[in-house]
Amino acid sequence: MLIDSTSLRSSLYDSQAKWGVSTRYHWFKGYKLHLCTTAEGNILSHVLTTANRNDAAVAPESLVSLKQWDIELVLGDAAYDSEKVRQTAEQAGILFISPINRRNSKERKDAYGRVLPVLLKTRFGQWLFGLRRGIEQVFNELKSDGVEQPRWYGFHRYLLHVLCCILMHNFEFLL
Repeated sequence: MLIDSTSLRSSLYDSQAKWGVSTRYHWFKGYKLHLCTTAEGNILSHVLTTANRNDAAVAPESLVSLKQWDIELVLGDAAYDSEKVRQTAEQAGILFISPINRRNSKERKDAYGRVLPVLLKTRFGQWLFGLRRGIEQVFNELKSDGVEQPRWYGFHRYLLHVLCCILMHNFEFLL
């Protein structure tokens, strides 16, 4: 299972959209789509938030929704490196792995901080995190299918549009 988010720009005149920061757009006004997908690209969980929400703040909500799928392992990027995320995953019976976010911590002295950098240097660790390309591919497919629509005004209209795009994306797995 993979977890990540992507930026969805909105109109500058959208009063419900918020300003946020992304690696691609830097400062932008809009929303963020948080997804949990399988390695094959099937979307199992989603959350749409305003752009000013931190990934780690939304992750517990996504992880709790995965209980019904009997998921055992979730991979996230460094934005999800949070003690709260790991505790929520542990309570759900999920092993959560993400690289250490250097901006949020000094030298980590807990077991997670000592073991994870070593894991990421092994061939298995590199292969494991190479699977994260799958969720990036899902975001690219959704965006090329038109999920990012700056013409939509308002959170609920944007949410309806995103839900339709996710539904159409998941139909591919039924055929």
